[in-house]
Amino acid sequence: MSENNREALPTIRGFEYQKVKALRLLLANLTLQETWATIEHVEDVYFAQTAGGAKTEEYRQIKNSETENPSFSMNNDLVKKSLINFLETWIEFQKSRTIKFCLCLTGRLSKENLTEGLKTIGITQLPEEPLLEILRDKTDLKKQIGIFKNILVSYFSAERPKSKYLATITGLSDDEFLDFLNKVVIEDDSSKYENLVKECSGLLEKYSPLNGVSSDKVDRILTKLVGFVTLKMGKTEFLERLTCADHIKAQILEEIHGIAEVLDPAGLQDLDDTEDTRNLKDKIQAVCAAYKQKRLSLLNRKSVSAGLEATKLQTQGYKALRVRVYTKCEDILTKFIANNKNRAMTEAEVDSLFEQLKTEANQSLAELRKDYSYPISNQESIEGLIYHLFDSCFLAFDEV
Repeated sequence: MSENNREALPTIRGFEYQKVKALRLLLANLTLQETWATIEHVEDVYFAQTAGGAKTEEYRQIKNSETENPSFSMNNDLVKKSLINFLETWIEFQKSRTIKFCLCLTGRLSKENLTEGLKTIGITQLPEEPLLEILRDKTDLKKQIGIFKNILVSYFSAERPKSKYLATITGLSDDEFLDFLNKVVIEDDSSKYENLVKECSGLLEKYSPLNGVSSDKVDRILTKLVGFVTLKMGKTEFLERLTCADHIKAQILEEIHGIAEVLDPAGLQDLDDTEDTRNLKDKIQAVCAAYKQKRLSLLNRKSVSAGLEATKLQTQGYKALRVRVYTKCEDILTKFIANNKNRAMTEAEVDSLFEQLKTEANQSLAELRKDYSYPISNQESIEGLIYHLFDSCFLAFDEV
């Protein structure tokens, strides 16, 4: 192995670890709503579970190298650096009550030596147990809070003397520091890459749609899921890099039903943005000023539902369906606009044209399904998608 490859190997392993760890967190929470994960955000792994749009939990993790030190203690710079990273993030997030931090240490926890460095910051006596064991088990944590606080505040002051959070951190009370340390979870060798892969396989086998599926099939699905997380990781926008539990479930179902082998290549295309900035309501009222407000509100709700569905089904199959629906509707609307020259319409005419779009889009998809598979087949979702294309910049009844 070349020297360059040898130096790069820990980084490569680190990325693989992060991806599998993020996937492990998602697989363990597939039954929960609004569950998200990504890597290389604030820390190595980011995990959040939300309910009703409100943040309920965040999970961040730093994994220390397993190549250098077979043991860890509070004298270890990697440990202290990880903990002050967590501490700064906690302050940045306004001492969040719901945030959790995970420190993965792939080695044994050893007792600290009373070094000269510890003595210079006023620590003259240490407990019998390793400090990291106390932090892990939360036993006597309150009793030893002064030692933890002294070590971490001193280290933070030395490492980050210009931090905008320095005054806040040095001013933390013992109770506040205890609150922070109670949010830190320590994981051990069970978090190694090979064990994470086994845990992911075990979680997949327990997932009800995979009951009775062969282990080879489970392995193929796991490989597919890691590849999907890798693809998401390559996105530049943060929201695009987020993988949610619904993404994972959609990928699993695609593999179970063999959809991956019959994907519509239209899903590789992107719709071209237009300069039309009007929403669904504006576009309807442009051709029918008397369109009933109650009916407009109903169409808007269906559009919003379709938009939420779109954020959860960012698969090639869904993108292909969206392109196919757009293409069929655009063809119909282009002919309509050419024949009607932006004339005013009645409410009945608007509804009739919507009905035509919905009917012909579904007929087109029915024909395409003879060769391709799509994650959505119900007509209500297709109708909502059409309204959402109007609400976006893609479809309109007129030319602007």
